[in-house]
Amino acid sequence: MKSTERGVTEQSQIFFYTPSPFGKKVLFYPQAIGEFFCGTEYHLKRSNYDSILLLYVAEGTLTLRLTEKMTASAGEMLVIDCAEPHEYYTESHARTQWIHFNGNGAREWMRELVQARGCCIACPEEVPERMERVLSLVKEEEKSMKKNETSISAEIYGIMCALSSPERPDREDGRRQQVEKAERYMAEHLDRNLSVQEIADAVSMSSSHFTKVFREATGLAPYDCLLNIRLERAKDLLRRTDLSVSEVAYRCGFNSDANFISFFRKRTDVTPLKFRNLQF
Repeated sequence: MKSTERGVTEQSQIFFYTPSPFGKKVLFYPQAIGEFFCGTEYHLKRSNYDSILLLYVAEGTLTLRLTEKMTASAGEMLVIDCAEPHEYYTESHARTQWIHFNGNGAREWMRELVQARGCCIACPEEVPERMERVLSLVKEEEKSMKKNETSISAEIYGIMCALSSPERPDREDGRRQQVEKAERYMAEHLDRNLSVQEIADAVSMSSSHFTKVFREATGLAPYDCLLNIRLERAKDLLRRTDLSVSEVAYRCGFNSDANFISFFRKRTDVTPLKFRNLQF
C-alpha cells in the first residue's frame, strides 16, 4: 500500500504484517516493511516501539541520533533498537528499505551485533538482495493470501548473519594478518597465564587498539577468543589422549582443576570425563 508518511513521495510503500501464532513464538517475524523515497521534510522521532529496525540506505544519506549523531550513506545499514528513544532524518534525500521485526532472541542478537559492529554497518552484497526478497515475499503474500512467513524469517535471519559476519568490506589485509598472528600466539602459549597486553605486545599494538581491531575482525574480544581456543584444545586432548583431567587443565592454561571443570561444564553442559566418554 502507498505510504502517507510526511516527507516521502507517492512512490513509497509500506506493508504491515501479522504473524501466525507459530511464527510469533518461533520465527523472526516482520511487523512492518517498506520502501521510502525521502525528501528533506522526512524526520521521524520515536520514544518507544517494541521492535528491531533494519534500515538500509539504498541511495542518498540518512542521519540517526541516539546518544550521538551518525550518518549512513548508500550501501550502509542502520540497526536500531526501537525500544530506546531515537530519531532519524535526511538533510537532502534518501531511498530506504526497512524492516521492523521481532522474534525469539532478536533483541539479544541485535545487542551483540551493535556491540561488535556499531549501529551503522557497511553491508555485504547479499544484504540488499535479501531486503528486496523480503519486500517481494510480503507483496506476494498480500496478493495470494498464502503465508510465506518461514521464507521471510529465513531472509531476515540471513540479513542478521551477514551483518554479523567478521568479514568487513573495508578490512585491511595487514590487520587480518595481525589478528591471525595473535590467534597463533594464543594457541602456541595456552599453558601460560596470557593477558591481553601480552598478546597485543606480540603483534606490536597497543592493548586498546588491538582489542578494537580484533573485535572488528572476529566479532569477539581477545580474551573470549582465548577461552574458545582453550576449550577446543581441551576437547582435542580429552578425545585424542589419555591425559588426566588435571594435565589437560594445565596444558590448556587453567589455574586449577575446579576452574577447568566448571568452565568446561558451563560451555558444553557435560564434565570433561563425560565428554571423553561420549559416543558420536
